[in-house]
Amino acid sequence: MSVKPYCANIEITGVCNYKCAHCFDAGKKEGDMPLDTFEKIFKNLRRENILFFNIIGGEPLLHKNWRTIAYYLNKAKVCFSISTNGSLLDENKVK
Repeated sequence: MSVKPYCANIEITGVCNYKCAHCFDAGKKEGDMPLDTFEKIFKNLRRENILFFNIIGGEPLLHKNWRTIAYYLNKAKVCFSISTNGSLLDENKVK
């Protein structure tokens, strides 16, 4: 019997507004993943029946198109979360 994963983390940026000692990405300053790359990764994972997506970074809310990515996932009707340090959240972003 083969076991397949049901969830995937997609790191959309390496940029973060903190340098936490415990973070495996601390000090990493890679830029944003292009939207077309995100879409290709997402489509490939969906073909593999991935059911849950966790959007990570760095700090994913620093990605200039994080709202577009969230809208895309919502429109695709998949379960997803955004793992953030919370420092950039405000009422508008939460909505």
